Amino acid sequence: MPKLKLKIDLSSQEEKSKYELIGNLNKEKNILTYFEPTEEKTKVEYLYDENILRRSNSSLDMEYRFDTNKETEGIITVKDLNKTLYVKLKTIKLEINDHNIKIKFSVENQEFVYSIKVKEN
Repeated sequence: MPKLKLKIDLSSQEEKSKYELIGNLNKEKNILTYFEPTEEKTKVEYLYDENILRRSNSSLDMEYRFDTNKETEGIITVKDLNKTLYVKLKTIKLEINDHNIKIKFSVENQEFVYSIKVKEN
């Protein structure tokens, strides 16, 4: 699996997160994987063929499926409570170019912008 230098940006009206890190691209499955450099060490996967974002750590699992101008259902499982929440997800803009991603979306009417910029080592 090729190792890639990644620049990750996630912003909402309330907060902004930026990371520069190393991720892996599974070219056979077309999945990008990286770990956020936070205390929880959240594993993040982006499935390019299906436009699915997955996040998983010790406290939650999350899966968002992006489909431009359509409302889909995001799934968040809170492990400590053994509860699954379903949220309304709307993809406003989805751009993918050479594994670079920019997604503008809303979850329960709160807007987010998520981007991944990839640079091969």
